[in-house]
Amino acid sequence: MIRTEIPECKTSDCRDHVAGKSKYCKVHKKIARENWKRNVMEQEAERAERYERFARIADEAYEAGLQAAKACTPNVMIVTDPRTGHAYEPVTEGPCGFAEIRFAGNTSFGHWAKKNLGARKAYGRGVYLWVSMFGQSHDRKAAYARAYAQVLRNNDIDAWASSRLD
Repeated sequence: MIRTEIPECKTSDCRDHVAGKSKYCKVHKKIARENWKRNVMEQEAERAERYERFARIADEAYEAGLQAAKACTPNVMIVTDPRTGHAYEPVTEGPCGFAEIRFAGNTSFGHWAKKNLGARKAYGRGVYLWVSMFGQSHDRKAAYARAYAQVLRNNDIDAWASSRLD
């Protein structure tokens, strides 16, 4: 017959036997469970507070981007036919293009932005928010993205603007 010892509670000053598969006795198991519950509640409260802060930062960045785009004066683009020299109607919104705001996706803000702002995985690294406003105006989209990224950087979120012509 093999004799097995019943382990003692892992609490340093307790010599009671453990309860089931736990490493604590019944009394200390209950205390450990309450401590764990309290820790989880504190983490949830911190996360909610952090997410509220991210929402405020995103709203501030959106407003800063809108102001920058409205203040932007696009370079008027005049299109001419190279064969005939005929000049078409000027494009007052400037050249066509795209813009986006990029930031790390493996951060708390990155996770929040994927869930709440629709950020998507970027080619290369990180995630991005696509600038879909302002028609095809590269200048306005780029101004919006730069202002948005600047607000994020001012709030200790590593972000940068990216744009390209079409």
